Amino acid sequence: MADSPPVISKARAIVDIIISDIAAGRLKSGDRLPSERALASKYDISLGTVQRAMQVLAQRGAITREHGRGSFVRGLGASIDTRYLRFRDAKDRNLPLYWHLIDWHVGTAADGVAQFFGAACAIVCIERWVDVDGRFALLSKLFLRRKDFDALFRDDEPRDDTNLRELISQRLSLPTMRIEQRMAFEPLDADVGRFIGSRAGAKGFMLELRGYTVRDRPLSLQRIYGALFSELTLVVDVKVI
Repeated sequence: MADSPPVISKARAIVDIIISDIAAGRLKSGDRLPSERALASKYDISLGTVQRAMQVLAQRGAITREHGRGSFVRGLGASIDTRYLRFRDAKDRNLPLYWHLIDWHVGTAADGVAQFFGAACAIVCIERWVDVDGRFALLSKLFLRRKDFDALFRDDEPRDDTNLRELISQRLSLPTMRIEQRMAFEPLDADVGRFIGSRAGAKGFMLELRGYTVRDRPLSLQRIYGALFSELTLVVDVKVI
């Protein structure tokens, strides 16, 4: 039992190395990975540790394992399903969501954002208004490190149709490896109420999605605010690689 933590740690390191190589384009879809014995020799680890890492990669969809042939790269695609947030009506039909950019601004991380990114970290907040089938609205706030934002939008700026999570994965080679979901029910402040058509202090909800990349580095924090609703089901489906 005493050997388990080091084995898990080494397997995680191999997973991170291969995911990083795929995200950066050093490994492409269809490429064949070195044999498990070759990987064990290269990284000076046991064959069992390599097999554990390959199993994790296969479960995440990053590789396919073919008996007698080896392991092949499948690629990453978008880090998270673009339809991760959905509302369904009483007949289990998905309602259309329309995302509209409000603004983005630079600031310094504070409160819960600082706990996630680190105190005094320069961050950018991208605010978007979400129309749920014309029935009601949500407010989305996505926080990124400023250096990541600057690298992401070197030559352009966020737009209504920008899929931010796909851009983060493709342009920054930073796939989302893990998501933490948190839900809170709290009074809406005036800033949120103004955008979603609710009075300040009205009861509402806040859904928080904390995204982590390779080596469990904090990558993005998204907060989605809305008023309480009825006769609909909220589905949160965050599929990480």
